[in-house]
Amino acid sequence: MRSRHLVLAGIACVAAALEPQLAGAAGIRILTSSAGSCFQTISPGLLVNLLVTYDPAYGFTPQSPTSITGAEFRLELGEGLLFSSFTPYPAGSVVTGTPIDGIHLEFTNCATTPQDMFLGTLTTITFLQLPQQTWHVRGGATGSGACPLVRTCAPELAWVPVLGAEFTLNSNSPPYTCYATLCETIAVEANTWGAIKSVYR
Repeated sequence: MRSRHLVLAGIACVAAALEPQLAGAAGIRILTSSAGSCFQTISPGLLVNLLVTYDPAYGFTPQSPTSITGAEFRLELGEGLLFSSFTPYPAGSVVTGTPIDGIHLEFTNCATTPQDMFLGTLTTITFLQLPQQTWHVRGGATGSGACPLVRTCAPELAWVPVLGAEFTLNSNSPPYTCYATLCETIAVEANTWGAIKSVYR
């Protein structure tokens, strides 16, 4: 059995061998702030705010956690963006990393929702006329095919792999559903936030 360490935004988690691709599970998605859709046209020079959400029902898997206390994900965005930043929600949440290199998000309390849970706002701008492109929500380091993760609430505090969704930009035929990006699941040991932080002391 092959093993490796998954390191995201300065957080080390012990990982087991890669498992088969995830066929359906909860989803972390990028949505427009107005219509809540997975596509948008972005004009040059306009500052755009998009929502990053977690939907326990996405993918029709009842076992997906509806209560979480954190998330780890990476936003694979297209070229031509001047900058991208991420503002976490709720206020007081601890966030490390960047949208491109990977975000580790820690809530101050356990959060519960039957459907879309607001994780934060992605803000971006471009001064170019961008071609059609597809963005992806992924996990792990840049270039990996790992799934995003959410962490269940106490007492388990277990990291659970979920699907990331696609976001279509500047399309003449936009999709009418949030298509999922298949990814590789990684079994991650349950651990406490304090124990993880102690590794770096």
